[in-house]
Amino acid sequence: MPNWDEVTYVDHVVPIILFIYYTGFRNGDVLGLRWEHLNADFSQVGKVIEKIAHHGKGKMYFPLVTPCQEMIRVWWEQEGKPTEGWVFCSPRHRDQRRRLSESAMRKAWKKVKEFGGLDESLDLYTLRHNFASQHLMAGSDVQMVSKLMGHSDIQTTMSHYSHLTQSHLAETLKRAERLFNPSITQAKIEALS
Repeated sequence: MPNWDEVTYVDHVVPIILFIYYTGFRNGDVLGLRWEHLNADFSQVGKVIEKIAHHGKGKMYFPLVTPCQEMIRVWWEQEGKPTEGWVFCSPRHRDQRRRLSESAMRKAWKKVKEFGGLDESLDLYTLRHNFASQHLMAGSDVQMVSKLMGHSDIQTTMSHYSHLTQSHLAETLKRAERLFNPSITQAKIEALS
């Protein structure tokens, strides 16, 4: 039994939630994550996205932000620095290193919501939507967000998140308004003469 004062994560729940939050991955892709999918410095994941595997798409590569890299490195160290197998194993079948089931994660998520006083209708998938929404509201390009989400078609991204991009068009134009200010334009012309 580990000394709980010396571990960062007492189980798989927080690392899974953080991984979804930081990457926008689908739940199944996080639960299907293997150590072999991560590069040596934990800065990138290379894997076939489960939902679109039947489309014949090959392995896709996703960069990981620094907080996610740090979290996964700590988890890797706590797990004994494995080189292969599931990143998030079932606690019931730890010795066999079996994949954690979606139903087990749903039960854990339900407990998180209860303890945290969160709305019971809040789904774990909401973290994926949050990832996309935050990127788009921060001004990220919709095509890049689509790639980060692992969408096979940008139309998928647009159908779910176009309301966010539309609401930010006015803000974007307002920020760019100074480019069209006649006095600035005239000053640029005079400077070039």
